[in-house]
Amino acid sequence: MREPVKTTTGRAFERADWRLLEHVRSGFPHGWIERPGLAAVSGGADSLAMLELLADARGGEGMTVAYVDHGTRPEAAFEAAWVAASARRRRAAFVKLDGRGSGRSEAAMRERRYRALGECARHMGAHWIATAHTADDQIETLLLRLLRGSGRRGLGGVAPVRGRLVRPLLGSRRTDLRAFLVRRGIGWCEDPSNRDRSYARNRLRHDVIPAIEEAFGEDCLRRLPELADRWREEDRFLDSEAARFQAFATVGVDSAALDLRALAETPPALQPRVLRAWFARASGGHVLSLAQMTCLEALSRRHHGCEEIFVAGVRLVREYSRLRACRDIRDRPPVFAIPVDLSQPGRLEGPGGTWSVSIRPRPSGEAPPFRSIAYEAIDLDAAAFDHPLELRPLREGDRVPAECGSGHRAVRDMMIDRKVPQGARSDWPVLATPESVVWVPGITLGEAIRPGDRSNRVRLTWRRLKI
Repeated sequence: MREPVKTTTGRAFERADWRLLEHVRSGFPHGWIERPGLAAVSGGADSLAMLELLADARGGEGMTVAYVDHGTRPEAAFEAAWVAASARRRRAAFVKLDGRGSGRSEAAMRERRYRALGECARHMGAHWIATAHTADDQIETLLLRLLRGSGRRGLGGVAPVRGRLVRPLLGSRRTDLRAFLVRRGIGWCEDPSNRDRSYARNRLRHDVIPAIEEAFGEDCLRRLPELADRWREEDRFLDSEAARFQAFATVGVDSAALDLRALAETPPALQPRVLRAWFARASGGHVLSLAQMTCLEALSRRHHGCEEIFVAGVRLVREYSRLRACRDIRDRPPVFAIPVDLSQPGRLEGPGGTWSVSIRPRPSGEAPPFRSIAYEAIDLDAAAFDHPLELRPLREGDRVPAECGSGHRAVRDMMIDRKVPQGARSDWPVLATPESVVWVPGITLGEAIRPGDRSNRVRLTWRRLKI
């Protein structure tokens, strides 16, 4: 069984202690520290110093001390008992939380730890959860993220307050906290995994940072936390600016599509933020890695033709100057076959309400000579068809007579020429008999059918309601 670090007893309070106490008080939003809260204490020097300072700042009553056991180290039982005794000494409640689960990586255990703390806080009605991240932790985090190529958001480091999570020691150095415990005569537990150089953070802490301080001075890194504070402020401002442009660039109520021309008019510094925020919303909260973000940016810069790729398990479809995110890759427009009776007036609607075709027998005047992929009206001779008509999806091999010259053209090629988005082609209606294509709304007339006797004339009006 491990033994705690032995310390000597010093005076109860010194000027340095008051500075630490002020750091802790200022680390909480106004009015928070007096309210019931949960302190995450591992038994190490930083967390035990936080427990002492919190108890001095607010008193132990109304505070609960939580120890999270991941079930990975035999020392956990001794540490939990040490933390429980420390909590009792400061008249705080104690709870041991279960952080066991699959995955032994630092990230997996951190996620389980925060989940256990969050559930405990909700159960006990805690207003805040305090963790013992220090200025040294902030420096290590910034250097690691810098080496991994993080952007401005990552270089903002560990936030002092996020939701109800509070880190009141971010303004304090690790050496000052240990000196504080020594003056108080309080021992702490050392986690042997903190010396394991297989972890990147430990290599940085024990090898890289000492080498930097030896080469450039002991205080050369002390301004990094202050820079992180500035970057977070700037990041919040840039996010608010990006939100305005995102509202300008997104298409539709559900914001599942992005107008790439509008994105191109966004200031270059904000374009990655607009893309990230749009993808997070369209994908249900996924955060892109740097490599995935690079792929998404490359896709967004191309405005010609159609393309489909997968990013983070999300199907992204670029249709000319529009980018769509499809969360369910199996989602396809349903097959449809809608009978068309030219003798009866009415309105036929496509699957999902994406388009409509209205039928109007014996119309007055001539059909408007206007065609677009959103609207077209044509007049047909109802007596010219010996076979039943239906509206159906486009099929492979659908062809129509070429408008210029001899031969036929594929309807799919004509849709590409007309810049019909790829995602809209599969449910685009085709008016056809069992033998041939009669009309592809907004694209072409399959047969040169003109009404003869006005009494047999029927007007079909096509409207694309969603693209």
